[in-house]
Amino acid sequence: MKPIFFIFMCVILTQMELKAQVVNIESQRLQMDTQRIMAGINFALEYKDNNEETMLKIESAAILQVKTENRKNNFLFLANYALARATNEVINNVRAFHVRYSRVLSSTWRWENFVQTQYDQLLRIESRNLIGTGFRHKVLNTKDLTINAGSLYMFEYEQTRENDAITLHQNHRLSSYLVFNIALPNDLGEIITTTYWQPRFDRWSDFRISNNTSLNFHFTKHLDFATNWVLTFDSAPPLEVKRRTLSLNNSILYRF
Repeated sequence: MKPIFFIFMCVILTQMELKAQVVNIESQRLQMDTQRIMAGINFALEYKDNNEETMLKIESAAILQVKTENRKNNFLFLANYALARATNEVINNVRAFHVRYSRVLSSTWRWENFVQTQYDQLLRIESRNLIGTGFRHKVLNTKDLTINAGSLYMFEYEQTRENDAITLHQNHRLSSYLVFNIALPNDLGEIITTTYWQPRFDRWSDFRISNNTSLNFHFTKHLDFATNWVLTFDSAPPLEVKRRTLSLNNSILYRF
């Protein structure tokens, strides 16, 4: 079967903060029940020129999902990049790369493994490297509603910049998530909401929690419009970093 390529041509209408403590993989999963190979490119651009001051914001993501012929083994590759620049100063620079392998165990259970690396200038994350393994369970699967839940062990090797010095953190965390996929009437689109909870095993008061909600509308067979809302809370962020982050953006998706 020939690969199906997705190209995102995104226009950000509202951008509140270009940062996120938790990389939301669920929002990047492509629907691939029948196709073995699917790919996508996500790109967003905002430019302002006012009173001799310029502002440039760029967001992009590349996604690839592959299934083996027996549909038992699934691979996901995701690369994210975001840049915010004012005149000659870089305000924020974000990079993330994620690889995930999942093995279908039954109609409702999967075994998942992942590695991830992340850099975020505003959040003072010089390097966050993750490796994890665990299980994903399909709690409910109907025509109008699908619910998935996952629970994984995650080792975190992180370097943060605090007071112009690099601080090293090595933590063992639980990474659990709950995903609701709600179909809109008459195949108009869907609402996808994902909540992550990532506490440390040795200190449960040190946790990150994040919610990502997307409202997707199917304009045509090939064209979608989406509004994405992300709220993240980190109980123990690096010094001079707020506990709460919030972002909102709109995008256009073209499929062929």
